[in-house]
Amino acid sequence: MLHALLQGKLDPTVAEPQRREDALTSTVLGTLVLVEAWELLGEWLQLPASGGAPDAENECWFWPHLPGGVEPDVVLRLGGTVVVVEAKYRSGRNDLALDEEYEDKPVDQILRQYTGVSDLRDQRSAHPDTLERAVQKCQLRQVFLVDARKIRTARHEYHESRERLPAAARESFVLVTWQELYGRLLTPELSRRRWAADLLTYLGECGLASFQGIKRDAAEEDQLTRLSEWRPVPTGLTVPSFDTAAARLGASSQA
Repeated sequence: MLHALLQGKLDPTVAEPQRREDALTSTVLGTLVLVEAWELLGEWLQLPASGGAPDAENECWFWPHLPGGVEPDVVLRLGGTVVVVEAKYRSGRNDLALDEEYEDKPVDQILRQYTGVSDLRDQRSAHPDTLERAVQKCQLRQVFLVDARKIRTARHEYHESRERLPAAARESFVLVTWQELYGRLLTPELSRRRWAADLLTYLGECGLASFQGIKRDAAEEDQLTRLSEWRPVPTGLTVPSFDTAAARLGASSQA
């Protein structure tokens, strides 16, 4: 939430769906950055095994202003990779209307972000030197972060954008869900940490929890044994046959 507040993203004049989306992005990714969970970020965002290592050079920029009026939600440097994250919650890709004057101007949001990052080295005065140096030194990766409940629409938008990217950039564009992070936070080594437990609760409140299946250790071994040995115990009561029950019912109705 801190980064969204600092960037003015939670101002009452901002539309509510956008405020909720920015609050989610800031709360979750901001927490992971502040606790320096670089490995977790790298795994979740599908980086190579070496990406996001604790001893690597890691950095983060929230809503940086890039050339062409582009403003991705988050840009991360995880080791030797710059990751541009476009995070969605209850909205889809934000494309521009076709510009009749400049027909070659990119309107696809993901393509605009690719162009904005690629052009950083030519716009030195307008951007942080640390971000520019990261772009010059690192490989580029783009992430479309979505709610798994809207995965059909998200997949359609993802494939549209992927086809519009230069061929060399398509393999570096991935689709990731918030629910995948929820599943990773449930691992024993993470779930016992206070910040991870709080994130789990927050994601659950946002409806971004994921079903993890029925745990195999839901019952102790002795309980399973007793359950497997269960048998009906005779009570000494006799159950009347159908004919007897029918006759009794007929007799009672005539009385």
